[in-house]
Amino acid sequence: MRRLFRRVTSYSKRPPRSMSTNDLETVELKEVFHPELVSEAFFVGQNKVNCAVPIENGRCILYGTNDGIYMGEGQSAGMHCTRPKKVLALRDVSQVDVLESHRLFLAVADHSLMVFPMGVLYEGNLVTGVKYGTRICSDVAFFKTGMRGEKTMVAVAKVALLDITCRLFEVFSDRHDSMLRKRKEFPLPKNVFSFHFATVSILLGRPQGFDVMNPDTLAMQSLLSASKSSVKLLPVQRRPRPLAIYSCRIEADLEFLVCLEECAFYVDKTGGWTRRAFFLQWHTLRTAYALRNPYLIAFSSSGMEIYDIISGQLVQIIHGSNLRTLFAYDQPFPEDAVGDENKYQRWKQIILASDDQVYNLHLNSQPPSGLGSRTHTQTESDTRSSKTCNNP
Repeated sequence: MRRLFRRVTSYSKRPPRSMSTNDLETVELKEVFHPELVSEAFFVGQNKVNCAVPIENGRCILYGTNDGIYMGEGQSAGMHCTRPKKVLALRDVSQVDVLESHRLFLAVADHSLMVFPMGVLYEGNLVTGVKYGTRICSDVAFFKTGMRGEKTMVAVAKVALLDITCRLFEVFSDRHDSMLRKRKEFPLPKNVFSFHFATVSILLGRPQGFDVMNPDTLAMQSLLSASKSSVKLLPVQRRPRPLAIYSCRIEADLEFLVCLEECAFYVDKTGGWTRRAFFLQWHTLRTAYALRNPYLIAFSSSGMEIYDIISGQLVQIIHGSNLRTLFAYDQPFPEDAVGDENKYQRWKQIILASDDQVYNLHLNSQPPSGLGSRTHTQTESDTRSSKTCNNP
């Protein structure tokens, strides 16, 4: 097997401060996460994998590709990876998700949101299975599933020629069936590119930052407005694109970890800068984030860096090639997943693509033997010649 991941583990002994990946660090080796190969040399050529979602408590993975929906094993079997199997004949799948408690599978295929009963994924008939799907909306840019109070919701961004609207659906289930019922439709700012469900409101990702919208009243306010102290942290020339936001209860205080392309920092519910000792900044733009308490994983196309969310210390670096994040649980309140087994397993799962390989990223319960004792000094250049990660 080809080895695309190289990992460097580090734990800084310096006090918390603004950090850069080019800093000279005194480090003690420690492995926190390790990548597990689950697919190799399968999604190649025109059949590019665009997205993924774990199902069955992580035992299987659904892949969305240019050629349809595939199902594969969520864990590798020794030295070999089983080949994913095509289960639905859809074209140009750009986004997938599942509502396992409602037994529903959702996919954006050729810009249309389709909903299927999950049973069709196991029947093995590629064409007949598509007939069981229901087209919910066309001209879809993206969608997001989440909880609003006790209700399971699906928010869909629908693009028209001159505007963009949000269609908000509620998921209903009885003993025999589940369905999506449209609750509301309202206009959105034209440059919205992401949704994040909070307890009552919806957070809108825009180039300017995150806006907090109440779907009932349509009242909207900026979390990072010009009057907030946190805005002073951002580059003057260009406002970094927001990628993720997480709630973190630290010392009984509820704070939000705001993650942008170039930096990450904490704010309170009014958008004011908190925890001023914690400020992460990068010279290479981040492409995605994932939160696995107590670690924040910051992804770029060349690898990932793992930080302690309390101290801000760099814990581990893992290098890859053409790295893309296919799945990471990104709800603002990840602690809500702990009470639900399906959500908890999704929160634990991180799925990555590196060239033609797909990996699961696992949090180690303890560092493997052979790591965790040696101290040395290294720079970013010397991390790139460090040990190669062995594939399973």
